[in-house]
Amino acid sequence: MKQGILTIVITGMVGLAQTVAAEPFTDEEINQSFYPYRDWTPTAEGYTPGVVIDQSNADQFQAILDEALFRFVKDGWVTIRTAPTTDFPLSEDYVAATRTTGFFIGEVMGANNSRQVVTFPRQLCRLESH
Repeated sequence: MKQGILTIVITGMVGLAQTVAAEPFTDEEINQSFYPYRDWTPTAEGYTPGVVIDQSNADQFQAILDEALFRFVKDGWVTIRTAPTTDFPLSEDYVAATRTTGFFIGEVMGANNSRQVVTFPRQLCRLESH
């Protein structure tokens, strides 16, 4: 039953994505989405790349850890060895397809664990600036 509902929802999303007129993304929006660290690197007070966050200093970094991860570190279950922020570049063909089609292209799991390629028009994407 749940799988049938998922199939209907995915089919509806694909249908909506194909019928909604796509408003093109601006170059700035595409660059923010695909190249988030080109002009900006996240920072936090007291943090430097390479620091080890563990039970002894977890309180100092609570503001940059989600609640569950903070609790795991604080309780001594997890130690985090940090590194400088890095980019995971996407294929330039993928970025170019977004520029020309006005859609972000993604994969979702469909019925029977099959992968289905879907497109997400601008109206369904959540874009945020820093």
